[in-house]
Amino acid sequence: MAYTTYHVTKGAGADDPTNGGSMNTGNGQVYDIGGADGPCETYANVDATDLGGGVGYHSLDNNEANWGTTAVGDVICHDTAVNQEPCMVTAIVGSGVIEVYSFSGGLLSALGKNVNVGGAWATLQFAADTMDPSNANQFPSAPTSPGVNPLRVAVGPGTYTETVAIDFADGLFDNSMLFDGYFATPGDDAMDGASWSPPIIDGTTAAAHTVAISVDYVHLRNFILSKGNVAYWCLNVSSASNACFLERLKLNQASTTRAATLIDGGFHEIRDMWVPDAAEDGISFQGTGFVVDGLRVTDAVGVGLVLNTVDGLVMRNSIIDSPGSHCVTMHANDEQVAFFGCVFYNATGSGILLSTASDWWKISVVNCIFAKNSRYGIEGIDSDGVIVHADWNWYWDNTLGEVLYIENRGANETTLTTGSTGDPWNGAAGGDFTLNNVATGGALVRQLGSPGTSISGVVSYTDGGALQAVAAGGGGGVVDRGFNRGFA
Repeated sequence: MAYTTYHVTKGAGADDPTNGGSMNTGNGQVYDIGGADGPCETYANVDATDLGGGVGYHSLDNNEANWGTTAVGDVICHDTAVNQEPCMVTAIVGSGVIEVYSFSGGLLSALGKNVNVGGAWATLQFAADTMDPSNANQFPSAPTSPGVNPLRVAVGPGTYTETVAIDFADGLFDNSMLFDGYFATPGDDAMDGASWSPPIIDGTTAAAHTVAISVDYVHLRNFILSKGNVAYWCLNVSSASNACFLERLKLNQASTTRAATLIDGGFHEIRDMWVPDAAEDGISFQGTGFVVDGLRVTDAVGVGLVLNTVDGLVMRNSIIDSPGSHCVTMHANDEQVAFFGCVFYNATGSGILLSTASDWWKISVVNCIFAKNSRYGIEGIDSDGVIVHADWNWYWDNTLGEVLYIENRGANETTLTTGSTGDPWNGAAGGDFTLNNVATGGALVRQLGSPGTSISGVVSYTDGGALQAVAAGGGGGVVDRGFNRGFA
């Protein structure tokens, strides 16, 4: 996918739309933060000719007959006496002439002015503000015409002590925008596994969420978010946002009154998110339509995962480990919720608690493992019985029993042997949820999950729980199904 790429680097001198700027990394430029946001390229003695007025096409003539490595797609800044006018290179006519598309109220005719290309800004907030189409005097996101590429903010390594509000009007010219952290070079995915080293956004005690998203189509990838202020979240996705993608995020939350994350709105996808040691609840969802793949919540003081008025959530390949309350608490009006291939382990309460006496329906729990919870695996609060489709699950050493007030259990539920002989994992107490091959433990979980043999005759060999073991002959070890990107 081709992106128009903007850059944020730790150590950049200032957030300056004149000397900072943007570039398309596909043309081979090497950005340079310089002493004070020094741009990649600076061209002097440039004449601007208005080719029609208003937002549209114009011509820039470099009297030195040299545009260096400037390429089509570069966003450049023409520095007039009035303001810094942003524009995008649309054609290179010759060595000394390029045609550009102006975003603001028209490119002023001017002689002998400067043009800056490339560079990097110092803060993510400036990048977020810059993407607001209403800020015509800053580098804009992209033109409505010609063709538009998605937008990307490449964020270099380091700790950014700031809070970021991605709250521009739902513009972006109907495009998506990616905030992409990296380790050494843009696009390197911040390494993998134990080497994962993304940028850190540290909101510390500021009176704002570390990252707040209130618009559509935001993709946030490869960051550690930290928060200490008791009144705010590490990550807040508001009810005004839709279709966001939250990927490869670690949330460090020290607040004692807020979960690490509140995700609202609708139709969001969450993949590879880790919430360790939250001082309150781990993560909270409300809204419509979520896909969660590879969530891990460890040692939350409160509930690991809270669902409140959620209509439509599928969670798979996820682990909720050792919360101070329940692994999952569901409230009234949660419906169309499915847990597939998850682990609910060592809760002070139950693995899943249906906390309100209400008409529960459209809840499915399949291929999950409930183990070492101090109450039940699945607990309903209504003595008349709660209808939950629960099948192909495994239960091990839940203190008060497997389920309470749960109806509609299937015929494929499995109780593992009480005590250490029934332990299905290689070392869950230390965070290792890979399946062992003990006959009374992990061997009863390996390749015995749903759907087994389907009505069409296709045979599946799915493991229960979050992590898929390597099949026989594979040389041992495991394939980390939900956390294939790291979080050692």
